Amino acid sequence: MLACLPGLDDSDVAALMAKRTDTTIDVTNLAWLPDSDRPKAIAVGSLITTRAFQFSADIVSVAGDGRAFRRCRVVVDATKARPR
Repeated sequence: MLACLPGLDDSDVAALMAKRTDTTIDVTNLAWLPDSDRPKAIAVGSLITTRAFQFSADIVSVAGDGRAFRRCRVVVDATKARPR
């Protein structure tokens, strides 16, 4: 998802991913973003969140002989108390 943000290239995404796994940084807010590249952090700051409420799964099953398959896409929205 980060690679889809405007102005970020592969090296920016890799740096953000590496920094996000650093246990010495509080990633529950976006205050750590300017440490990377301030102009880019400002540009994408309003597009990044520190938590997710929508989840998806794309499930594909294939018959043993490979001649048939079934695909099921599930999207869960957990923004309300009862996910839908």
